[in-house]
Amino acid sequence: MESTHRIRIVVADDSTMYRNNVCLMLRLQNDMAVVAEAENGWSAIEQVKAHRPDILLIDIRMPFIDGIDATKKIASMFPQLRIIGMSAYEECDYGNQMRQSGAWGYLDKACVLGDLLSTIRKAYCDSDRSSSR
Repeated sequence: MESTHRIRIVVADDSTMYRNNVCLMLRLQNDMAVVAEAENGWSAIEQVKAHRPDILLIDIRMPFIDGIDATKKIASMFPQLRIIGMSAYEECDYGNQMRQSGAWGYLDKACVLGDLLSTIRKAYCDSDRSSSR
């Protein structure tokens, strides 16, 4: 990855506290830039359209349109975008549902920061975008 390019990220989560904390941690990384935030699925779709990020971090359970349906819509519009679903709910099979909807991957919200950062970097490097910049 070129040192001049920063991974452009949209963070979509209805929990303001969680979203703010994730954005703060991402902004501390030299190779990452949070380009927009969204508090629900509709806003996530609009922010992706407006900012064309490299990565979308999206919560599964959100108001108006959930992360699974938003992922289906976004993945069909932007197939190169790497979408990483996130949830605090372990009892459901969200990982498979997100992958079937077009997500690149899935993380439990309880993951450690290092796992989140390495997943973002791996998703970015796994895309065609990283070689074209």
